Amino acid sequence: MDNMENMDKLKNEELENISSGAAGITNGEWKTVCVENGFLAFRTVPDNDEYNIIGKLYNGDQVQICGTEKTGKDGNKYVLVLAPTIGGRGYVNAAFLA
Repeated sequence: MDNMENMDKLKNEELENISSGAAGITNGEWKTVCVENGFLAFRTVPDNDEYNIIGKLYNGDQVQICGTEKTGKDGNKYVLVLAPTIGGRGYVNAAFLA
């Protein structure tokens, strides 16, 4: 399955649920990816699973917030973002954005 097919898995209602965020995350705001090593997974859903990764973001990449924080099944906070370097929307772990 390619990235475009994975990106199609994002539910339309998730993309339409654009409202003010919590904990210092505001829609439309630009944030910077902050990872010491490796990459920040760009996901189809707000949860940590190797099968929902549709891209990789690296330290210093810029993303635009597109939704409120959601708690994944793993207990981490995720947020829907627009990632110009990937060319689409997906979820990232909010703890790695500054």
